[in-house]
Amino acid sequence: MGRSPRSGDGDQAIGHRGAERNGITSVMLGIKRMKSAGITVSKPVYKAIGQGNRARDACNWSEAVAAYQTALALAPDLYHIWIQMGHSAKEGGYIEEAQTAYAQAGRLRPQGGEAQLLLAQLHKNNGHPRVAACAFMALAVTDAHRDEALRELVALASPVAALTSDRIRAVLDRAEQLPAPDLATTVTALDDVLARLPDGGDDAGTITAARALIARIERGEGVDPHAGDRAGDRTLVFDISDLVAHFRHHRLPTGIQRVQIEMLAAALKAQGADGIGICCFIDGRDYWIEIPVERFLALAYLSSGGSESDWQVARDSLFFHLAIDEAYDLPDRAILINLGTSWWIYDYFRLIREARAAKGIAYIPMVYDLIPILAPQYCVAGITGDYVSWAVGVFQHADGYLAISESTKRDLITVAGHLGHAVPPKKVQVIALDADFRRMAAAPLPLTTLRRWQLEDVPYALFVSTIEARKNHNLAFDAWAELIRIHGRERLPRLVCVGRNGWLNDQAFARLATNDDLREHVTIIHQASDEELALLYGACRFTVYPSHYEGWGLPVTESLCYGRVPVVADNSSLPEAGGDFALMFEPDSVDALVEAVETVAFDDAWRLAREQRIAAEFRPRRWSDLYRQSAEAVRRFAAEHPVDIPAMRAVSLGTYYPTTLYRDRRIWRSLASGEIFRAGEGWLWPETDGCRTTLAGGDLRMTVPEAGQSLRLYLHLRGLSEVPCPFSIIAGGETILSGTLRAGERRWVMADLPALASPEVAVTVKGEAAERIGMATGGTMKSVLSSLTVLGFALCHRDDEEARIRFVEALALGDVDDVNAYRQPAALSAR
Repeated sequence: MGRSPRSGDGDQAIGHRGAERNGITSVMLGIKRMKSAGITVSKPVYKAIGQGNRARDACNWSEAVAAYQTALALAPDLYHIWIQMGHSAKEGGYIEEAQTAYAQAGRLRPQGGEAQLLLAQLHKNNGHPRVAACAFMALAVTDAHRDEALRELVALASPVAALTSDRIRAVLDRAEQLPAPDLATTVTALDDVLARLPDGGDDAGTITAARALIARIERGEGVDPHAGDRAGDRTLVFDISDLVAHFRHHRLPTGIQRVQIEMLAAALKAQGADGIGICCFIDGRDYWIEIPVERFLALAYLSSGGSESDWQVARDSLFFHLAIDEAYDLPDRAILINLGTSWWIYDYFRLIREARAAKGIAYIPMVYDLIPILAPQYCVAGITGDYVSWAVGVFQHADGYLAISESTKRDLITVAGHLGHAVPPKKVQVIALDADFRRMAAAPLPLTTLRRWQLEDVPYALFVSTIEARKNHNLAFDAWAELIRIHGRERLPRLVCVGRNGWLNDQAFARLATNDDLREHVTIIHQASDEELALLYGACRFTVYPSHYEGWGLPVTESLCYGRVPVVADNSSLPEAGGDFALMFEPDSVDALVEAVETVAFDDAWRLAREQRIAAEFRPRRWSDLYRQSAEAVRRFAAEHPVDIPAMRAVSLGTYYPTTLYRDRRIWRSLASGEIFRAGEGWLWPETDGCRTTLAGGDLRMTVPEAGQSLRLYLHLRGLSEVPCPFSIIAGGETILSGTLRAGERRWVMADLPALASPEVAVTVKGEAAERIGMATGGTMKSVLSSLTVLGFALCHRDDEEARIRFVEALALGDVDDVNAYRQPAALSAR
């Protein structure tokens, strides 16, 4: 009997002390009869059960299991003994035997639900949430233990999403009845389907056609005939963590989210459902999880179409899936394309390293902008710190980059240079977002819909953007105030601002509050559906976009798609987005914006001529073209630029490598993080004060200048906050140091490494005690089990006494920054 890990505590085990009082005798008509739980059994069975009960009561689990097995070999139909054997095996850590026992009990009484519940709880406590969830769901739709099964499902989902039992019941009851994704209204990349969809409001016909389309995709039919020429032998896997995180709090997709939806739809059209992978990282699971195609399609459709209740069920269904599914097994040599952002996932690059080592993947991020670094005044401090931390890592891990504009490409290369990385221009492919951003609708809204905002028969200019400091609403408001002063409100088109609230927007709303004429001539719309936004674009006189800084400028291209003239600030990427069709003005100049608005608002002949030119010459690219360009680029990167990051990073002897998370705004050429030396799954997320390990122990992996050296390891450790923490340092399969850290203690420890046969060094730091703490991961707080913390490390040559003494003196004097591999230049430190 193989011993498995001990099962978790706290199961609400049914029958644990009920049926086990089962060894009894009775006398009837003078004949001694053996009974167990009222069931007549033979004397050998009775004897074995008694032995099992005594061993169980003494917590001698292995003897209890063996005795119950003896009884069941003679009387295999004793349901209650199978249950008792399952309990004893579980308590003894014999998980396979416990599973077998509960499963056999379930086969004997399939209707009761007790054994099924116990088996599901066993799977849950032993790290098999998907198997457990399937069993709990089966119970939740029956009368047997429904409430307890729902409570268990809520507990399984809680690390990922706050789903109540009512919402989980809705997922179970309605998930199969959700409307199929109506791709014609939400995925413009699937344009070859439009002709086959019925016109007008035939919703049933539209849904039927969309279902047929999805079925074709899933069967691999209708695939681009040239897809195989581009596909090679490496699967494209799209990371949409950013999109999923957006859907956690919002329904309507904004710019970056729409790009991800459209690009994935185009990928599905070109490659088929079996030709790509979709995955995301989700807080609470700490690894990628695969997203089935049908779930992505349903969510993409319902994010801007269908009913609110259907959206809620589809969203809950996705998050429940993410809460219970197993880690995504990335295809060998896959190319992982992050279509959104990952700067909020502090452990992201460790996952990349693990996948690269195990699967040989390539990693290509899509870069939208470098605003938090180059224009941090428009971002909150936390966002800037997170983004700088991401930039520190991305240049050490990426095999290539997709940039959404030439401006972003220049910024990317510039920031890389500031961090000491030379990124060749050929390693950055520009995927210009000059695509069709129109919001397709089965039936356009009538103009009378404008009455809800008092805009029917009212000329207005449209400003579509999140309301935040970077978008420069202040400049628009100042220009409109001046235009009102010059021309009066009667002549001037209203200014309609559409967008949800962002950060640092207090000044914009204060500006409105201090000017009555301006406040009455500006309309703020915080939420607008795709159909409503299409109507607002189509009915506006022109659009304005005075933003300080952009990676592309989607509302500018969107305005052109609707045939409207955009009035645009001449900075960053905005000239690329507007091309020769936009009316550009000098950035941050009220006078320049006033002059531009006067031209487009009051010179009808000029505006109509520009609109005619847009209609005749502006040709947005198909999303399939953007996808094809991206796919070809990432495959070229993977082929031309083999894995840049070695399995282990090199270290310099006598140098300190902190494993802390850097989250400041300042950057310099030597800035990096020792987190890159972390390997394996025994780590929690990096923090600004080191990186905590789990009870499994954290691995540090690195290379030294040459093999055969005699090295001494210095580790900076921190203990637990409340209790002592015994620890051990392991290298070459042997413990080279052990000790105990007092509660709250920080200590440098030293150990000599065994002789090295190669330049590779692998060390495991393992704490023997743990404490439960709250840790902010992915923007939310969760409870985790943490052992000791590694703050940094250094290696010195044992025979180089001068270098070793110099390092020890630096530690003794508290001047470890003098030997820090990533130390700041003196000029920066003095600021």
